[in-house]
Amino acid sequence: MHNGKNGRDCQRCHSETGWDEIRFDHNQDTDFALKGKHQTTQCGACHRNQDFEKSPGSECVDCHRHDDEHLGKNGKQCESCHSEKTWQTVSFDHQRDAGFRLKGEHAKAECGACHLGDLYDQEVTKVCSECHASQDIHEGDLGNQCDRCHNEKSWGGEVLFDHDLTDFPLLGLHSAAPCEACHVDGSMKEIPFQCSACHLAEDEHKGSLGNGCHQCHNPNDWGVWQFDHDAQTDFKLDGSHEGLACDACHTRPVTERVSQSSACASCHHADDSHDGSFGKYCDRCHTTEKFDELSGFISPLSGKKLRRTPGGLAMNKRMNLCPKNPTPIGQLLLC
Repeated sequence: MHNGKNGRDCQRCHSETGWDEIRFDHNQDTDFALKGKHQTTQCGACHRNQDFEKSPGSECVDCHRHDDEHLGKNGKQCESCHSEKTWQTVSFDHQRDAGFRLKGEHAKAECGACHLGDLYDQEVTKVCSECHASQDIHEGDLGNQCDRCHNEKSWGGEVLFDHDLTDFPLLGLHSAAPCEACHVDGSMKEIPFQCSACHLAEDEHKGSLGNGCHQCHNPNDWGVWQFDHDAQTDFKLDGSHEGLACDACHTRPVTERVSQSSACASCHHADDSHDGSFGKYCDRCHTTEKFDELSGFISPLSGKKLRRTPGGLAMNKRMNLCPKNPTPIGQLLLC
């Protein structure tokens, strides 16, 4: 039946008691012990054309090349994962044998999802971006340590990140805001801390009070604010100043520290009937209760109180006009 392919030394396998009785011991007479499924395999499954003189090879791929779903990418050492009991039974432990534990979605992934090339030529690192670069909405801005925030359960699911450990703790309504509300392009770097970076459209002051929104507003509610002009500035709001809207005095946008002159003329220049001839210190005669009412000015020369007259000229108590050559002090003429 071998057609002479095995030579003439038939007694190596057959005996005179029965031609079909085979005394050949594959385990002892060859270098390839038959174990598992190999024990029940027909000789011709490996020894094609009943050629027993020529070794079919002792590597798995010699017979199982067509069973290799890895298409040779994992090399020829099939026994490192598979066994003779059944080809589908895999003994490979990824944590023990590769040093990378497969958890969560990784445990469900096919080998080829990570091992795209030859297993022994391509080194697959443990860096997340090696496989997940296309899923990185941060475009590498946050580095390669994705596991600081993400986990294997779900890439876009629960994100474990404590924003309070950054330079910008999330307080009030900030703690409930989704990441993309501030990080609109997915970048987690170069996000300014100024309120106006996100709340510019909500700034009713149009920038006239600068970027220090936190001096009045708080993160619990943008519409809830508290500011004590008398205590927090050097200009007390009394009289008609009390109750004025901020933009009544703060009219121009500022980018740095809010600075506003306390000189009356800075706001009341158009109300100055003296056309600047009496200087900028209006409060020496006028009060904040009503600009047209005078508090009275005592001349340091005559000791007499100046009053407003229907003609608008400064007169002494006897209603006489000031002398022709009054004494100038600054820009104010004193009698």
